Amino acid sequence: TVTATEIVQRLLEKGDWTDAALLGTAGPMAMALLNRDLLPPLEQLAAFLEAGGAEAHPYHLWLLAEIIACDPAPDRYTAFLAQAAAELPEQPRLLLAVARACLCAGLPQQAEMLASRVLSEEPTQVLALSLQASLAILAGQGEVVTLQCDQLRPLPMGERQAFNQQVMALLADGAAGQALALIDKRAGDSLPLVKLLRGLALRSLDRNGEAREQVRQLADDLSDNALRRLINLAAPVREAALLLLKEAGLGERLTRHVPAISIPA
Repeated sequence: TVTATEIVQRLLEKGDWTDAALLGTAGPMAMALLNRDLLPPLEQLAAFLEAGGAEAHPYHLWLLAEIIACDPAPDRYTAFLAQAAAELPEQPRLLLAVARACLCAGLPQQAEMLASRVLSEEPTQVLALSLQASLAILAGQGEVVTLQCDQLRPLPMGERQAFNQQVMALLADGAAGQALALIDKRAGDSLPLVKLLRGLALRSLDRNGEAREQVRQLADDLSDNALRRLINLAAPVREAALLLLKEAGLGERLTRHVPAISIPA
């Protein structure tokens, strides 16, 4: 059996890293390694890209953004992210990765700027539109959220993103009963974010035992970093999610196996 560590070692040793297509796999590779708590090969990949010079620099930033999105305290990287956001090339997936990290770290202006850059090139980019909806929730702009959800629904995978944003908007507005009713209409939906949102709605309705059980079940299916990535949402939903996970006894998992990153000078 070939391990993930061995695969990354072979790629780093034998891959043609002058090929931008191979460099472009660095971000998705990092996300896959993170979500499975495979930190040794991730560290190898980070060190390789850090030493890769100008060609590898954007992809190193992408990898760091993915790591920051899994950090339990992403706001400690605000200065780095603000600088990175101002110097990124026109690569939509890189822009989105840094935009998500900015959202997590409490930098809504930078997140909005990056999402807008993506949408200027790809007006129907679902994740960029969804990120803008998250920013509208954060700003309390309910009508804007509704408009953005209407934009999302007809797009591939857009209906799910619109549903998630609708539920988060209701939770942020204190309408937990409506949020739970909307979730329960999708009784067969077992995706992790839906389970988390259901737990948050139950907690807001003082059904605390059910809420804690919901996230315990969720945690059984996710690695530590996948769990952290799941809760990197816009405030105030993020804060409520962190509190619920700690109440369910999962606080240790939020601080375990946190990848270290080396900030470029």
